[in-house]
Amino acid sequence: MQIHLHPEIFETVKRGTKNVEARVFDEKRQRLELGDALIFLKRPDEIERLYGHVTGLKRFKDFAELADAYTIERLYSNKYTKEQYLALFPEFYSEAEITKYGTVAIEFELDDGGKLCEAFAMENAEEAVKHIELERIENYGDMAYGHNLHTWDDGHRIFCRCGKCGGYFLMQYSEYHGIGEEKDVYYTDYFPVSTPAEADKLNRLYNGFTIEQKFPGRYLLRDSNRGPNWSNQ
Repeated sequence: MQIHLHPEIFETVKRGTKNVEARVFDEKRQRLELGDALIFLKRPDEIERLYGHVTGLKRFKDFAELADAYTIERLYSNKYTKEQYLALFPEFYSEAEITKYGTVAIEFELDDGGKLCEAFAMENAEEAVKHIELERIENYGDMAYGHNLHTWDDGHRIFCRCGKCGGYFLMQYSEYHGIGEEKDVYYTDYFPVSTPAEADKLNRLYNGFTIEQKFPGRYLLRDSNRGPNWSNQ
């Protein structure tokens, strides 16, 4: 889930004082679960980002009841009163929506970074693939910095967190479209990274082919013909 924030409020998230986001409990928010990834984007250009995850979900009748349950520091900023905070919501939600759905307090923590997925410490490639429980944090798409983020005909890259161990990795998915009687082949590369900045650096430096050739260390490769293997060891 992406949360778009004004610069002042983005800084309160970065400092760790704001750790609750209030929303209407509509269909989108009803799909949230504990541990789900959150991306905080700093307006207006939304280049600077923070990453976190859901630690709590608490239901309330309306925003006033929700605001009573938390300090203004946790909800927004101590530069504002709760009355000023509550006055923001009519711009985004109608009374009919609030009455229909109620509200939810999304409690969260920022991710520390620095942790690799434990799969990359395993010797057996098949066991490593079985360990990975893919949780998508950010989809970079098929192109960035003027080059493709995949090999062959189609694909994309995604910054991920493992649902089992909480470690990070960059996943590159690629498709080769067979010609004539040839079968299509699907490739998935898993590269160990510890932070979003490290993942974006790889996006900037390498296209789909060169990341496989120049990645500094071993990575996990799985294709539809051969199964999982360690590469670049």
